[in-house]
Amino acid sequence: MTVNTDAGATTCGAVVTETQLGTASATDNAGTVSIQRSGVPSGNAFPIGTTTITYTATDDAGNTATASQTVTVIDNTAPTISAPAPTSASADGTGHATIPNVIAGTTASDNCGPVTVTQSPLAGTVVGTGAHTITITATDAAGNTSTATTTFTVNGARLIFSLTVSPDTVSLNKTTKIETNYTNTTNERLMVSFVIRYVGPCESGVIDNIGPGHLNAGQTKNANTTFHVEKTACTGLYVFTAEAYIGNALVGTATTQLTVSPEQLKGNKH
Repeated sequence: MTVNTDAGATTCGAVVTETQLGTASATDNAGTVSIQRSGVPSGNAFPIGTTTITYTATDDAGNTATASQTVTVIDNTAPTISAPAPTSASADGTGHATIPNVIAGTTASDNCGPVTVTQSPLAGTVVGTGAHTITITATDAAGNTSTATTTFTVNGARLIFSLTVSPDTVSLNKTTKIETNYTNTTNERLMVSFVIRYVGPCESGVIDNIGPGHLNAGQTKNANTTFHVEKTACTGLYVFTAEAYIGNALVGTATTQLTVSPEQLKGNKH
C-alpha cells in the first residue's frame, strides 16, 4: 500500500491506522491458526520509503507460514518558505544596480530535513531602474518545491557618468585622450568630483583628479585628460576607472579599456 505525507505534515513519515493496514487471515487443514505480525513501527508511524511487515501463521502442530505486506510512504509535502522584506538601492553612474543575495534572509524548512534555496534572477545580475521581482524557490530532497517573492527596487542615479578613451588602441610612446561625461539628474545642485585611475600589465596609478566642482540641476559636463604611454611601458590591456563622488561619498565607477601594442617601426628609406 502507498501513503502520502500530504500538505502540512510536520514529521518525515505518516501514521498508518490499523484499518488501513487491514487484517491478515490464514487457514489450516487441521485445527486453529494463530497469526503474529512484526515490522510495524511504534505508534504505527511509518518513515519515508518502504517498510516491510511480516505476518507469521502458526498451527497447533507448530507448522508456520509467512506472508509480507509493504507500506510505502511518499513525501509529497512541500517546504515552507518565507521571503525577506523588499530592498532598494541607488543606480550607479550607468543607471544600473546588481540584484542582491536574498537567500541569506530567507527562512525555509521541511518536514524531512534540509532544503535547497535558490533565487531568480541570480545575485549579481545587473538590472536597470525600477522594481524587479525576485522569485525564491525552496526544494526538498524529494523534489517538492515552494516559492515566494520579494522585490528589489533600483532608484534613479543622482549622477550619470561615463568614461571613454580615444583612440582605444595605441602603440608605445603615444598619447590617448580620456573623456569623462557626467550629468546631474536631480533638481538640486551637487558637488561632484572624480578620480581617474589605471591598471596596466606592469603598473597602476592615478591619472587625474577632476573637481570637486558644482554641477547644477540637470546640467551636463565633460572633462578631458590624456594618458601618455611611455616608450618603455608594457604592452597589453590597460583598464581605466573613473570613481565618482558626490561630496565625500563614492557613488559609483565607470571603466573603459585601452590596448597598447608594440611601437611601430618606421619604414626603411631607399
